[in-house]
Amino acid sequence: MIQTSVELLRRADIDAQKKARCIDAIANTAERGKRFTGQLLAFGRRSMLTPVRFDVGANIRALREMIGTLAGPRIEIDIVEEDACGVYADSNQFDTAIVNIAVNVCDAMNREGRLCIRIRETAQMPQRDSACALTGRFVAVSVEDEGTGIAEEEIEAIFEPFFTTKPPGEGTGLGLSQVFGFAKQSGGDIFVQSTPGEGSTFTLYLPLCERS
Repeated sequence: MIQTSVELLRRADIDAQKKARCIDAIANTAERGKRFTGQLLAFGRRSMLTPVRFDVGANIRALREMIGTLAGPRIEIDIVEEDACGVYADSNQFDTAIVNIAVNVCDAMNREGRLCIRIRETAQMPQRDSACALTGRFVAVSVEDEGTGIAEEEIEAIFEPFFTTKPPGEGTGLGLSQVFGFAKQSGGDIFVQSTPGEGSTFTLYLPLCERS
């Protein structure tokens, strides 16, 4: 796309309207490339994070309108704050992670149903490939849906870059890999519980930080 647009811009006879479209195409392609690179870096835990102390509930409440717009009018969004929780993490990356989970959840529900975001404090975080849970103080942010669910053999694969069950052209497979990378780089993790035909629950764990 960029090469084609550049070749057109080199033509002396290109009119102003076509020139503007070419410039927009180059800018959009560059932005997508930047976004993909950022998501890959997040998965590889090489993103440059800017951690700050923030209130998880406040961030999620601020995202409600955006998530509602992305979800569409047939998705009911509930936010349940069981505990007031603060974390020390990159606030922008956290917001991106929540939106990425929500978009996947809405797609699984075919844009119709109930989406619940639940915030709570917990004394344990599961560990991958281990029967033991890690003890401490953690914030658990769960995104619950009423969608189609995820097959057991696909649960771990959904966090890998470029893995997607969507038709060609409808998903990059990078959204959940960003969530995984952000969680790991922030000292937490992301897990999913799912029953095919009944729905899924994605839970993002982050170390709890007392709010100032």
